[in-house]
Amino acid sequence: MRGTDKGTAHSPPELMRIVKPEEYFPEIDAYTEEHGPCRILIGTDQDQFVDRMRERYGDRVVSRDAIRARGVRNPFEIQDGQGYRKGEDVLIDCLLLSRCDHLLKCTSAVGEFALYFEPALPCVAVNLAERRMSVLDSLGIRLKRRLYLMVLNAKGLVYRWHTATWTERTLGRWPREEPLPPLYHDLLCRSGFGNRLTDLWGAVTIASLTHPGAKLAVHWARSGNRYPGFVGRYSTQLFSVEGCDFVARRPRGSLAIESPHDDTRLEERCWVPVSAETRQLVLRSGRNWGNNCPDRLYGERRHYGLADDIGAERLAPAYRVAARGTKPAAEVEAGIPADIEKRVGVHVRLTDKLVDEENAFEMSCDTWRAVEERGMRCIERCIAWSEPFFVCSDDREYRDRLVARIRDMCGDVVTASPRRGEPGLEAIVDFFALSRSLRIVQMTKYSTFSTAAALAGDVPLVNCCPKDSPAGHRIDIWKSVLPALSSAEEALLEELDS
Repeated sequence: MRGTDKGTAHSPPELMRIVKPEEYFPEIDAYTEEHGPCRILIGTDQDQFVDRMRERYGDRVVSRDAIRARGVRNPFEIQDGQGYRKGEDVLIDCLLLSRCDHLLKCTSAVGEFALYFEPALPCVAVNLAERRMSVLDSLGIRLKRRLYLMVLNAKGLVYRWHTATWTERTLGRWPREEPLPPLYHDLLCRSGFGNRLTDLWGAVTIASLTHPGAKLAVHWARSGNRYPGFVGRYSTQLFSVEGCDFVARRPRGSLAIESPHDDTRLEERCWVPVSAETRQLVLRSGRNWGNNCPDRLYGERRHYGLADDIGAERLAPAYRVAARGTKPAAEVEAGIPADIEKRVGVHVRLTDKLVDEENAFEMSCDTWRAVEERGMRCIERCIAWSEPFFVCSDDREYRDRLVARIRDMCGDVVTASPRRGEPGLEAIVDFFALSRSLRIVQMTKYSTFSTAAALAGDVPLVNCCPKDSPAGHRIDIWKSVLPALSSAEEALLEELDS
């Protein structure tokens, strides 16, 4: 039960509001009615919450003698020489929560980490429960966040002033920003989730080969181009990528590129000095929209400072490591079907992929009809072999029609429908569900979303586009890192028949 300063992070107000004990009561009572009287372990930073729970549930309430607050200031902000105990308190609370039979949590890292320790723990996210927020509540949360950030900035300025030397204060050159890791990357791709990830994996690959062991600080664009097929924002709170940390700001002196392809500066420079400690990695051609595949990186290895003899056989595995180090947060885990490993993932990519003049990435209506026909033959064959399905699409209406069609053929099919949460939650749940499926049937001409999911989960990919489709096809650029790629349903039929 998170209290005190909850509501100061950059998330939607419905997630940041403080959930009062009274909102937990119906969940506790329903559980008690089903399972009988139980003990209730409370983990909280707010003293009043423990008092209120004891008023209602008496001796059934269990809590540790932890350091808590009665006001809005979080205990960890108070410098009272008890830092070790505060860290111990929150860690033990988290571990105890992870060993309960049932977890009620608000949006908070403590409850989140309890699920990391015990992923199978049944959980109800109370912040995500249906509740209409008044305009006044929403404004109050936004005001609280703004005031809190002002206080933090003021404290930071005071701290940096006190730690600066006399010369730095006099000349006004004392540090105004916290130091960043030595490597930095500005992710310029503002396209869909798959394009962003493949560009990010390219940057992580280059960083891991040129600076082994170093972390890459990545500025992830908060918003992007809005197409009918996908949302414009994807919260970095919903996933992590091994080898990189996401940062909320660009470091002073870094190179900022806003145009799609700023060739005049980027074709010449790969590593840009930001400060004496920090270097910025810039992918060639700027926002290249998910085309920085391993073969392309290998072809431009000199530009990135890689040795000539590095070999494609070393670069491709490094890219696969970056892809497979991409993991979902607990909020995303909760939305993935429990038996996803047994299901065939079907990804239908339509909306802006349907065009009048076909190219290597987009398809005409004629090509789509051929893709759909081949995809349905794959689905019919899987049904004959009693394989269940998971279906996702950027076109919800088509997805629902396809689900109904599969059920009419007596197929077992599910979709993911997570509750409202961080920006891009639904798309990211679909992505990680695909990445854990038995195989992915890609019902489109080309999509980095499901291709990246196949890379992240080491899952075979079946692309349903005919090989002789007009304007060529770019799916082959990922062959060197995909576990298995077939461009027609014949390969799937051969696999099933064997």
